[in-house]
Amino acid sequence: MAEGMVGGEGIGSGGISNVGILGLTGMKSTEEVAGIGSISRVGVLLVPESLMSGLLAVPMEKVGATVPVPTGENVKLVTGQMKTTGEALADLGREEDVLVVAGQLLVSTPVERVGYSEMIVAGQVYAPEGSEGALTTGISRLTGQVFYYSGKTSDRVGTTKKARRPH
Repeated sequence: MAEGMVGGEGIGSGGISNVGILGLTGMKSTEEVAGIGSISRVGVLLVPESLMSGLLAVPMEKVGATVPVPTGENVKLVTGQMKTTGEALADLGREEDVLVVAGQLLVSTPVERVGYSEMIVAGQVYAPEGSEGALTTGISRLTGQVFYYSGKTSDRVGTTKKARRPH
């Protein structure tokens, strides 16, 4: 039924509660959604766009963000933290692919273009300065923040500064 649950108590008596990220993207029909008694205390709820109307009938309480995800097999879903390069964002996706990130997207080199037809982010994006134009046009939906850091080697994501020895 529900997939991609991170943390939480799962389904008990038809209800889903205490889940960080709840992915309902595997559901195909409104009948499946109708089988959920309630949803409560969920950080991010991922649901296929085609089932949004069916989800409105489910009692919900304390849901942080509901993110509609395009319906289809060309959706690449990442939950948690993803570290990549600007080049990978340009080249890994096919033109018809949709990238959905629920969590953090850490980009270590400047983004010149986004190679996905859509990029949906529920969380934070950390990217080098100079990526603003590509990410502004490449991110189709954002629930969260985008941060740009200076491109100095010592400030890059995933690198550590070497401590200087006192003389």
